Amino acid sequence: MLFQMSYLNMDKDEDILSHKYATTILLYLLDNGSSKKTDLQQVSTMHTIDKLLPLLENSGLISIEEQRLGRRIYAIQLTDKGKRIAEGLKKAEQAVYSQEDLHALPPNYTDQFKNLSAVTHLNVLDDRIAIRDLNYGGAGHDRIVFVYLKLNGNNIIRLWCEVDKVFDCVHTKYAWSLPDVQAMTQIQYAKGNINRVQK
Repeated sequence: MLFQMSYLNMDKDEDILSHKYATTILLYLLDNGSSKKTDLQQVSTMHTIDKLLPLLENSGLISIEEQRLGRRIYAIQLTDKGKRIAEGLKKAEQAVYSQEDLHALPPNYTDQFKNLSAVTHLNVLDDRIAIRDLNYGGAGHDRIVFVYLKLNGNNIIRLWCEVDKVFDCVHTKYAWSLPDVQAMTQIQYAKGNINRVQK
């Protein structure tokens, strides 16, 4: 199931963080400190690393220092800005998996979600996710259910189902289970645009 995402205020940092493995590299450097370029092959291919390192450096998230000890070696470490963002990403990652903030799937989620599928892209400009509810009510008819992203005055994000008129239903639980919704939440949390998520 593929979602495309766009962000209301996409800046340079969010743009670089949307690259596959960019956040993985930042988290690796946070956990391991200054590392050689070859060390990063534990998290990605050298081709991807060669592509991402200049982007991360230009965004001010990492510094790359060339060291000559017989052969050329590159020492890569987080800048203060990179460390703040990596710590935010780690905190967001932990929040996603913590008991307090986890949007846990119900034990019988496969039964509950079997007739649901995402039919459009998540677009923060219109703040909604369209979900197809297949064979609704067993009558052989499908319906489209819109789930809206709601941000309250305390920067707490919630999902609202327009059909059930609640924040907690099978449609909102399904939306929280989508990888791109989780990824969007982590990025926005790391950037400080939201304080936390809430069912």
